[in-house]
Amino acid sequence: MNPFNRLLVVFGCLVLGFLPGQAQGVLDRSVSVQCIDRPIASVLSDIESRYQIFFTYSKNYIPVDKTVSLQYRQSPLREVLSHMFATTAVVFVETRGKVILKIDPEKEEELRQISLYEEVRKRQEALISARKKEKERLRLNPMAHQTKNYPESTGGQVSREIDWEKYQFPPLPQDTLEEDLEPLPDMGMETKIAQVSVFPFLGSNGVSSNEVVNRFSFNIFWGMNGGVDGLEAGLFFNSIKNNVVGAQLAGMGNTIGGDLEGTQVAGLFNVVMGEAAGFQGAGLFNISPRSFSGVQVGGVFNIANSSSSAIQVAGLMNAGMGRTGTQVAGLFNFAEEVQGFQIGGLLNVAKKVKGSQIGLINVADSLSGVSIGLLNFIKDGYNRAEFSVNETFFGNFSMRIGVQRFYNILYIGGRFDNVSESGATASRQLNLSWGLGYGIGTGITIGSRNNMLNLETILIHVNEQEFWTRSLNLWNQYRIGFDFQTGAKTSIFFGPSMNILFSNKIDSDYNILGSNIMPYTFYDKTKGRTNVKMWVGFGAGVRF
Repeated sequence: MNPFNRLLVVFGCLVLGFLPGQAQGVLDRSVSVQCIDRPIASVLSDIESRYQIFFTYSKNYIPVDKTVSLQYRQSPLREVLSHMFATTAVVFVETRGKVILKIDPEKEEELRQISLYEEVRKRQEALISARKKEKERLRLNPMAHQTKNYPESTGGQVSREIDWEKYQFPPLPQDTLEEDLEPLPDMGMETKIAQVSVFPFLGSNGVSSNEVVNRFSFNIFWGMNGGVDGLEAGLFFNSIKNNVVGAQLAGMGNTIGGDLEGTQVAGLFNVVMGEAAGFQGAGLFNISPRSFSGVQVGGVFNIANSSSSAIQVAGLMNAGMGRTGTQVAGLFNFAEEVQGFQIGGLLNVAKKVKGSQIGLINVADSLSGVSIGLLNFIKDGYNRAEFSVNETFFGNFSMRIGVQRFYNILYIGGRFDNVSESGATASRQLNLSWGLGYGIGTGITIGSRNNMLNLETILIHVNEQEFWTRSLNLWNQYRIGFDFQTGAKTSIFFGPSMNILFSNKIDSDYNILGSNIMPYTFYDKTKGRTNVKMWVGFGAGVRF
């Protein structure tokens, strides 16, 4: 989905109060997974990175440290997850375009009963084995056992019989087995409809407030609770030990020790220490040090760590320490990987951009879209150095930085003029005319991938026979260049140009208004104090 459409969808959800909705088809998407004894957390992270399928879960409940071995090729995600969590109590559902992992109490109890049955079976097998060993020992040494005396027979002989009852191992009672088994930890928390507090542990839930999940929570000054499954509102601060599902609203600040699925709005700051999915809005800053999917809106800055599909909007700075979505900031944006847009007033920095950058200065290792700014530094982009000549300046050097679709041009060039030695001002003149310029361009691949058509515009301030010309002397050049690859890193180019020069420069010796650097003109007009000259030129050079 287009990043701006995603932004529109998310804000639409906010306006509608986060009406429940469910993304369709996520569990039916085909994925390929191949691993041996790999942690579940690593497998899930790989699926997120490769297929843009995002998971929400808590490490406190989901056994993501457990290792699995999988081999699937273009199989439904549902089938892969079923195999992955087959021996656990984990179930999965898809909602709002992501997959939520949670513990099913019924499945957990079923697994506990299975474990109990296996324990009984193992103990029974141990008892049977012990009885067989005892019988074999007695067979080899018949006198090494107690006997019962029976009346003598007619022949006067004594009959002896082994007392096998001594070796009957009574089965262990079922209730004893259950007591011997270590019980599974109780991961649940008490849930209450509502609570009211003044300060932490000073409220309706008392000293156990951080062990209680509330459907509705209201904190006058500062509240500390175990979790929220609904709504929490506070005049100043709200603190949650574990997770929030729903909304958390505070006049000053919200903190969550676990995960967020819903909305955080505060006058100053929001902090989520676990994973977050939803919306964070604060007057100063929002921080989510783990994965975040949704929208962060901060008056000063936003920080989202690890993998993220967040849309970050801040007055000053956004930082996405892992993968992030669209970033919009008044000054700075920083991200490891961007999937969308980076729009910053001053600086955008990212390693990998699957989208575009718009800012005064843009920096990236790689970029799939365009980088629009005054300076664009793309490590794997369209970076060229050029030496050239043209009809006006006989020595020119320029740098091209950015990407082929849109790049910047940094230019310097000049020529030496023949200046008469006579005249009162000759000693004060230089015989060098030179210019500094900046331009933009785009490259269009033609025929072979090695050949290109360049369309460029360059603005050059011309210093005409002096170190610096203070008056307007602006040379506008519009170029069409044909670039032909001659080596792995070299090419030659040539092409025509349309030139327009606007000048307020006055030659005091000859009382002439306008520049005189061009070889000829087909248009020369003066309006007021500005002279305009036009000519067609030609340039050629080498790039590498």
